[in-house]
Amino acid sequence: MLLDVVQRVSFFRLLERIDLDLASRTKASGCPSCGGPLCDAGYRRRIRGGPKDLPEELSVRHGLCCAREGCRRRTLPPSVLFFGRRAYWGVVVVVATVLLQGREGGYSFNKVCRLFGMCRLTLKRWQAWFREELRLTSAWQGFCGQLRRDAVDGEQPTALLTFLERSTGNATTGLVTCLSLLSGGSLEVAQARMAREDAVHAEEGEFRRVEK
Repeated sequence: MLLDVVQRVSFFRLLERIDLDLASRTKASGCPSCGGPLCDAGYRRRIRGGPKDLPEELSVRHGLCCAREGCRRRTLPPSVLFFGRRAYWGVVVVVATVLLQGREGGYSFNKVCRLFGMCRLTLKRWQAWFREELRLTSAWQGFCGQLRRDAVDGEQPTALLTFLERSTGNATTGLVTCLSLLSGGSLEVAQARMAREDAVHAEEGEFRRVEK
């Protein structure tokens, strides 16, 4: 199921729309340094691991820049598409690590590397980060106290993703929620966007049914 999600262009488009919502919310808050207005200052990144037919516009990292003279500081909104400065999509980082942890049948290093076009050393770095550094991040410290112990204990990110999938009853929703929490973004923004997407899909389905 996880591999199916990572191979869908529609899933990446959903993440991109969430990123746009997060950027819009950050922009409305003004510059965190001086309170001045923020202007769009996105930039393109070379990201690996996703579907081959991903549109180029999805590789744009939505950034902001203060428009006030004397400040001009850049601000990076949270992102569910990108995972810090890593060269792979955030969802690929999470899913590849989960697969390696044996959640879906004991994937080997070689098999995961072939699936996503990465080297063994990259996977080992991700494993070490989730094992040693995740719990030191502000994102983790911001949400770990709000979840049950079985979500925050155990091997990460598998424990967190498993809990969220069971809580939401849907693999896609669980994965999006997991990415939102790990990014330090607003979970409410992601949930609101997904609710709007579900409403649109429901209306389109009803329209097609009536047309038939």
